[in-house]
Amino acid sequence: MSKKLDDLKSQLEKIAFLGSAISLLQWDQQVNMPMGGGAYRGDQTGFLEGLLHKMKTGDEFKQALNKLINLDTGEILEGLKEDLKEEERVLIYEVWRDWNTSQALPGEFVEEFSKAQTASFIAWQEAKRKDDFDLFAPHLKKIIQLSKQKATFYNPNILKYDALIDRYEPYMTQAKIDQIFGELKFEVKGLLSEIEMKKVDFHGLKEKSWEKPSQERFIEYVIRDLGYDWNCGRQDFSEHPFSISFHPTDSRITTHIKEKDLLFGLLASIHECGHALYEQGLNKEWFGTPLGEAASFGIHESQSRFYETRIGMSKPFWDRYYPILKSHFYSQLKDISKEDFYKSLNRVVPGVIRLDADELTYNLHIIIRYEMEKEMMEKDLEPHEISNLWDTKYEEILGLRAQKPSEGILQDVHWAEGYIGYFPSYVLGCVYASMIYEKMLKDMPDMEKDIAKGEFALIREWLRKNIHSKGRFKKPLELVEEVTEEKITIKPYVDYLRKKYGEIYSF
Repeated sequence: MSKKLDDLKSQLEKIAFLGSAISLLQWDQQVNMPMGGGAYRGDQTGFLEGLLHKMKTGDEFKQALNKLINLDTGEILEGLKEDLKEEERVLIYEVWRDWNTSQALPGEFVEEFSKAQTASFIAWQEAKRKDDFDLFAPHLKKIIQLSKQKATFYNPNILKYDALIDRYEPYMTQAKIDQIFGELKFEVKGLLSEIEMKKVDFHGLKEKSWEKPSQERFIEYVIRDLGYDWNCGRQDFSEHPFSISFHPTDSRITTHIKEKDLLFGLLASIHECGHALYEQGLNKEWFGTPLGEAASFGIHESQSRFYETRIGMSKPFWDRYYPILKSHFYSQLKDISKEDFYKSLNRVVPGVIRLDADELTYNLHIIIRYEMEKEMMEKDLEPHEISNLWDTKYEEILGLRAQKPSEGILQDVHWAEGYIGYFPSYVLGCVYASMIYEKMLKDMPDMEKDIAKGEFALIREWLRKNIHSKGRFKKPLELVEEVTEEKITIKPYVDYLRKKYGEIYSF
């Protein structure tokens, strides 16, 4: 038995090596690559993605897996179950599930989709820079067409959007998300209405200039305190902040610092640091296997949103870090108290840009994209119809309309990179994070005191023990429900939002 499982793990490790190399090229594309290198990079990654697909679906891998599980049914072979530990049974089943998905895609399609992703990303960069949607429109159309094909390859018997969601949030469905998002949309819009009736004075943090070098030094200080291992990571700069990991010993982040927006780069870095801490906390012994991977993108987002909002935008956090921030920007902050800074940081100002959104209305930005993705998968929409739908949704839900494409449909990189089905993970992550935070407070009653002292080791270790090191041992919803001892609910998240904004806006 051990030999059969070792053979499978050996195959998985080789696949992980190549996957990491492709990820490194993708990191380079967004951080270092000159614009002129795009066409060649597309051919390069397309070839390697095709090769990776062959490794995942080839005879050698198939034979190694077939010695452990029925490839048609996903049942562990009779006579083997009793020799396997529970974690090994889960590993084999999840490998089979991944294989079943991979082998559904023709190799030529995988290569075509990879090339389309690279071309689309480069076109999106240019379109956003020039504020010209027409430069991106044909690429968006192709990405959507290919995504529909991909969904059909995955499973022609279910909704196309369900097939895509499953790649980011396994075992989740559109029907479940509709229920969660429907309830949350109602609650958030109700809170927003209450807030809009209140008159509160805030300081205009975006009316000042904040030197980029000082921002960078402060950001590095913060994420070092949070526990980001600089020996196994680095921070660079990109148009759209992201995190990427090749192994728990090499997990990188990027940020984007704006001179007129103190909080954009800081919160982006804390967010990406949350992702990286998850990757650095995965079990190295299971590298390359499902047990060495994050449970889902929603669970991943629970970690980034936990660090960004529940820590980085909290009162205890600024009890510790406001005096330090003030030492970097004394002239800008000399007349602003810690309490006023905290309130201004958390001011609710509906806007058209997701990454600039306050914590409350951020949910509505994601719900807009979710509702759009459903229509994009269900209907044959032309690019200009999608652009018009964007404007319609923003006017309907937030009462706003973008004045230029770079602040509207071109603001996000996700569709350019073919990540249709990813967006719901952000709000699911917020819901998960609040449930997790509530449980952590029960287990560590002094947690907020630790945050106020800049001590994050116990928080990091709790998350590493209960979330990070588990990999994909549990299904995402099962993991959250087991850790929190509660069924999935938006109540902790809504209670948190109501308490926080009730205190700031006095209702």
